[in-house]
Amino acid sequence: SELDKVRKLLYHLIMDREYVMKTPEPMVLIHNFGENSVDFRILFWVEDLTKWLELKSRVMSDIYETFDQEKIQIPSPQRDVHVYYSEKQPEKEAVKEASAQNILPKSDTSFTG
Repeated sequence: SELDKVRKLLYHLIMDREYVMKTPEPMVLIHNFGENSVDFRILFWVEDLTKWLELKSRVMSDIYETFDQEKIQIPSPQRDVHVYYSEKQPEKEAVKEASAQNILPKSDTSFTG
């Protein structure tokens, strides 16, 4: 299954890293069901605590690159904003009102028309 594929990829990425302890053995666990994702938790122990941040950064880079090569998508938050206006309120005014109420991000408030 896709879950097994991801779990194995993550496990091998960790096991192949210098400074990752083999005992206790690293673990790759399904942690949560996100809005559009299955979230994994990776647990591993480090021989030298001073290497922790550098190692974490390398592991995360490896995950990103490996997922890209394997065509595994990393979801990012997505939101749809719908602006409704009545015939009494022109579209330009509806967009201004939504912007004033912080409903629209600043980059979406420009209106041409």
